[in-house]
Amino acid sequence: MKKNVTLSLFVTSLLVLGACQNSAPETESGTAESDRNEAIVSLVKMNDFYIGETLNDQSLIHSFIPENTDKSPVIMVPGLGLAASIYESTPDDRNGWAYDFVAAGYPVYTVDTSDLASAGLSEKEAEATLSKWDSESIWSRWGLGSGPGEAYEDGQFPADQFDQFYSSIPMQIKLASNDSSSEATGKTGSRSGSGDEAGKSSGGNTQEVENMIQLLEKTGPSILLSCADNL
Repeated sequence: MKKNVTLSLFVTSLLVLGACQNSAPETESGTAESDRNEAIVSLVKMNDFYIGETLNDQSLIHSFIPENTDKSPVIMVPGLGLAASIYESTPDDRNGWAYDFVAAGYPVYTVDTSDLASAGLSEKEAEATLSKWDSESIWSRWGLGSGPGEAYEDGQFPADQFDQFYSSIPMQIKLASNDSSSEATGKTGSRSGSGDEAGKSSGGNTQEVENMIQLLEKTGPSILLSCADNL
């Protein structure tokens, strides 16, 4: 499976900014420019499918294929335990990067990585510890604000919609064979554990690299947009 795969571009991005891109200034009437009429997107296909050798390893891929496209596909891989939905819409109900790229004529694939419960659970994983970032530490950790509910004045994150954002963060899988790491500090545990468990991706997710190779073999040369903690 170790075939050479050519990438058109590798972009490292901070995913939290993906939740607040295209922030629009308000007009005098208080209506944001984001309320303007947006381009109508016509899809020839929208599909969900899995990549990976086993249920333990699978990633869930969401595809959005526009009509009459000859452009390179864009693959969007979240990190930090975030879901593919971070690219699809914002907490304050604006279109995300996936929509913008599809509107520009690019086929888009967003990824729920193999360490997330949203990608599906095998019987083994269903018995594992699940963890999730706690709702207080991520304010300062991810640069949303100085503390819980205290957004920075010049920040773009839609703090009023924090609950929507936090609800979109899926549970992350921690198998007994994985070691904990400092990356996971600030996560809360579920079912068992002390709350500082790392997901399967801790220290770098080699499985996700394998899965992305499989996806690239399917899509061909692509633009890969990824958070740095994943690939």
